[in-house]
Amino acid sequence: LRSKAAGEELAAALLGRQQGLRPVTLVGYSLGARVIKHAVDALDAADMEGCAGGRGLIQDVVLVGAPLDTSAETWAPLRRVAAGRVVNCCMSSTGDWMLQFV
Repeated sequence: LRSKAAGEELAAALLGRQQGLRPVTLVGYSLGARVIKHAVDALDAADMEGCAGGRGLIQDVVLVGAPLDTSAETWAPLRRVAAGRVVNCCMSSTGDWMLQFV
């Protein structure tokens, strides 16, 4: 999946401190939200492996029309990695053209 590769690149950039020392707020719409989810999963995995970790790199996460399920397994990494708020601006699948195909 391209979204997974893009998410892993985003995670690598964040772990490499390309943004400097300040935490970032990530905002994604539709498939961009999926990229953020993959990035968060990679950051969470880095923490689990004992690397210099992904915690503290992300302040807030805002997902708009995210093609994600509602399971605890999906949302737990987002809560672990984000230092601040995780906002899910859910739209109905009939209101989002792209979500109709995911």
